Amino acid sequence: MTIVVIRSIREKDCASIKTFASASLVGIFLFFAFSSFVIARSDFSSRLEQRSLDERGSQIIESLGIFRSSNWLGVGINNYTATLASLNPALPAYSLQPAHNLYLLILAELGIVGFLTFIFFIIFFLLQKKARHGQLVWLAPLLIIGLFDHYLWTQYVGIVLFWLILTKIEQSAKIVRYPSFSKNINPKPN
Repeated sequence: MTIVVIRSIREKDCASIKTFASASLVGIFLFFAFSSFVIARSDFSSRLEQRSLDERGSQIIESLGIFRSSNWLGVGINNYTATLASLNPALPAYSLQPAHNLYLLILAELGIVGFLTFIFFIIFFLLQKKARHGQLVWLAPLLIIGLFDHYLWTQYVGIVLFWLILTKIEQSAKIVRYPSFSKNINPKPN
């Protein structure tokens, strides 16, 4: 985000600067409005936070173990929890959680081949849109969220959100690059 802001200031892109300033003000307001919740989640010594960290640590170890069992092609899309259940039959069903890291989950489910395909897709998409960096501000939060949760890969709402944002970036890039396409081609007759 810092890079985008610096570029926007250098290029005097007022729209991007206004968007960033607005988002920052909303973020600051929400932080102060919900500061008690933020502070409670930041205290890693509490019992629930410690349990959460322990579970996420064990999920990382489990995901790497599943990856090692079939590292080239993975276990298949949405087969992570089924594989986890077959490896640990004593675990209750509610304990069978996907890894709370999108990238480790993709690595375990699709293997090295699928993971590299995903990474190349994101890199290719970013390189294609480098001329209009303002639209990429929408993709960065999703990539960061992927470090801490899996819903962009496993939940319907997350999948739709991911592809809607990519579509929004693609559409806005086309409108900016080809403004003549947004004009009315067939004007009304007099």
